[in-house]
Amino acid sequence: MTAALFKDWFFHHFVPEFKESFKSLGLPEDTKAILLLDNCKAHPPVDELVSGNIVATLLPPNLTSLIQPMDQGVIQNFKCFYRRSFIQGLLNADCDVTDFQKKFTVKDAVYAIALSWNQVKNTKLQKCWRKLWPAANPASDLTLQTDEEENHQDALTKVLDVVRSADNPLKTLPEDEVEEWLLIDENEPVEQELTDEDIINIVVNPQPTQNLEESDSDAETEEKEKNQLGRSCRITK
Repeated sequence: MTAALFKDWFFHHFVPEFKESFKSLGLPEDTKAILLLDNCKAHPPVDELVSGNIVATLLPPNLTSLIQPMDQGVIQNFKCFYRRSFIQGLLNADCDVTDFQKKFTVKDAVYAIALSWNQVKNTKLQKCWRKLWPAANPASDLTLQTDEEENHQDALTKVLDVVRSADNPLKTLPEDEVEEWLLIDENEPVEQELTDEDIINIVVNPQPTQNLEESDSDAETEEKEKNQLGRSCRITK
């Protein structure tokens, strides 16, 4: 997502569809509408997102954990199941970490994503509304721990269970190293500015080229993963 793409979507999709919605509801064409946005850097300035009475405005900062239910541990819970699935595949593979990563295809990732999402419980989805909509959860469901602490410990426990059950050198990995791997992308940026040429190169030349190399942060993240879980050992069944 880029600011240019977002503006194109706003003026050529969002605004026309809203005007059609006004007509279907029998509302005047000049009915007011507001698009609420978070503070993602990929969004253009809100003063550039104005079309008649249809405007955009930013939510106050630091409200993600309060008003965006999916950030109440649901995404973290899903990622935990995905990483646990990845670890299980790694432990069952007759190859080292580097070879396993090379063999792990997009199709493998899609299947793992589907299976991981199916493991997210309904109760987790219900509890994610507790801050935004307290009435949706009885008071008895609330714990003394914050949501963040509860979800983090739950995720760490699930992955540790898999690692500790391994019949190979990964079994001896310290808990803090497993935790570091689990949170390795916590502070990674969620957007990247790409030019039209960059996008064309990605599609036409899937392999890295001199004009489009992995960013330092991506390379550093990959190296961390290899160091944390590889330890230059060969993983056997």
